[in-house]
Amino acid sequence: MIERLRRITRTAARLGIVAFVAIACQPSTQTPAPRSRSSAAPHVLVFSDLHFNPFADPAVVDSLARADVARWPAILSSSKQQAFSQYGSDTNYPLMTSALAAMRSAEPTPEVILFAGDFLAHNFQFAYRKVAHDTSAGALAAFTAKTNQFIVQQIAAAFPGVQVLPALGNNDSSCGDYMSEPGSGFLRAFAESWRPLVSPRGSPVDFVGSFSRAGHFSAYVPSIGIRVIVMNDVYWSPRYSNACGSLADNPGRDALGWLEQTLMFSRQRNEEVWLLMHVPVGMDVYATLRTDTLVSMIDPKYATPLISLLRRYGSTVRFVIAGHTHMNEFRVISDVDGTPLLGSQQIPSVSTNVGTNPAFAVMSVDSASGNITDYTVHSLTNLASASTTTPGRWSKEYDFREVFGLDGLSSTTLATMQAALQADTTLRARYINFFDSGSARANVSSSWRAYWCGIDMIDRVAFDRCYRRP
Repeated sequence: MIERLRRITRTAARLGIVAFVAIACQPSTQTPAPRSRSSAAPHVLVFSDLHFNPFADPAVVDSLARADVARWPAILSSSKQQAFSQYGSDTNYPLMTSALAAMRSAEPTPEVILFAGDFLAHNFQFAYRKVAHDTSAGALAAFTAKTNQFIVQQIAAAFPGVQVLPALGNNDSSCGDYMSEPGSGFLRAFAESWRPLVSPRGSPVDFVGSFSRAGHFSAYVPSIGIRVIVMNDVYWSPRYSNACGSLADNPGRDALGWLEQTLMFSRQRNEEVWLLMHVPVGMDVYATLRTDTLVSMIDPKYATPLISLLRRYGSTVRFVIAGHTHMNEFRVISDVDGTPLLGSQQIPSVSTNVGTNPAFAVMSVDSASGNITDYTVHSLTNLASASTTTPGRWSKEYDFREVFGLDGLSSTTLATMQAALQADTTLRARYINFFDSGSARANVSSSWRAYWCGIDMIDRVAFDRCYRRP
């Protein structure tokens, strides 16, 4: 571990001055302006795995289906279900409105909002057919579109005029879980609904055209000097099936090609990039522990070329933001010689589906360098008692710099922390407590070695060698 820390320290200076860049398949004509240091660090609001559940009260579903989206708040407010959704459930209306209010209270004027995917509830199509009167395909498509529009309207009302960049999750599909269909009506409807939030001031973003094709797009955020490349990386999951599309299509391969072209344009334009996607790179530790089979988050046939691509553009891509696990965890992608190259932060979920406390994060960004200088997580502390009459208590759970004593999120700081977690039991206890946003339900302690190895052992061979499964 000591030798690894020395190697990290030796390379920190080199990595610290490396720029990270990226762009869109059809880049805008906007040229990055020179950075200027400001006295106040810009803030970026990040949340993931909302999993909004309009079926939480089956009694109002038919009313929602018949009504215009503008009437949905009144209908949902009339529900007899006033308590927040509890552990094991997706996000109901009271919890969603409380979460958005807490986000606005914590950061009322973010430079940009990043949503790391999974807007819709788990098993959305099945739940609709179970409780709705009209279960036809057309009625389901209309209800799905309305749900999406409702989420957009709720976010826009909480943050008027703020740019929001959404990534698709595995549940965000009209076909089914892990069944995102390229060129589908769902993608086109999604793009039209989200267009005002992605380009709130008419910025030159080819969002509708690019997103409608496959769910990818990119947008340059001038206030933080970063281009955010948003990937629909569900295509890369080993669980993906193009069940509603053409069997001749290969959306996973096409996604790699789109990303490579986008990164090439970004490098040419000296842009720095964050990569926003839903499924993180690396091992699925949770599934591996429960199946006694080495399970990757991304299918190895895509993971290998993806990692190769990220290494090739290591002077372009600055950071990766993902969701999917619902946990507050991180990953480190290293170069071929073991040098930390790219950090990845997984954002905790708003949904309590897997037993986490609802949470979101605020990132501070240095306006001169584009580095993420701090990461603050806010979580709900009174889930059991919270309702429309007993307001949710949201508070700052932790500040990364204050708690871990490291200067922001980067490949070197995260690799340093991963190395320290092995020996420092106090640091490890803090990390485990924050892992599930304080609910103490993830039971990470009993399988700590596996989760620790999963931080930087991003392929199955390396993970198995580190973990040495019993």
